[in-house]
Amino acid sequence: LCFRIVSRPRNWAGGEEMNDCRMESEIRLQGHVAEIVFRFRYDGDTAHEKRDQELPAVFVDSAYRNLVFYRGKKPWSDAPLTRTIPGWPNERHRSDEEWVAYVDEKDWGIGLYTPGTHILTAYRHRGLSGPKGSGCSYVAPLRRLAITPGFSLEYRVFLTIGEVGEIRKRFGKLRADRADGRKPETEAGD
Repeated sequence: LCFRIVSRPRNWAGGEEMNDCRMESEIRLQGHVAEIVFRFRYDGDTAHEKRDQELPAVFVDSAYRNLVFYRGKKPWSDAPLTRTIPGWPNERHRSDEEWVAYVDEKDWGIGLYTPGTHILTAYRHRGLSGPKGSGCSYVAPLRRLAITPGFSLEYRVFLTIGEVGEIRKRFGKLRADRADGRKPETEAGD
């Protein structure tokens, strides 16, 4: 199953269309994991200095308040995870396993794996949770990039839901499969 979306973005601060940019997203489901390929092309004439770019920005319901990731010297070894509840404004963290999850009090939630990206920013906007609420939990893996004439970027991210141990295990297997050059396998029962 694959979905593809091509769009022209809007400037989030001013709302104007950015006609010199093209964004594309391709989403594939692989068992319990969604793989999303993002492509960006800049056809403008202005060189923009190097800045943090969100790869991608993810917003989830504020009921998922616990940010979980691994920071340490033994990545992918099942060493203890780092847990925090972000505040306001943004906080920076380092994820040495390149994944992060927002989970609830039962350790269930959504995980994001962005290979090659160790730095992330996160915050929580307090407010009511649920579809009519104003609260959210935000996270974005970051890379510093200069957007210059002819610039293009393609990157992959992986999303999954489940208990935080399952999330870590799925991303670890995906990382190992990709390192070995194997196509990731779906899990039994998929």
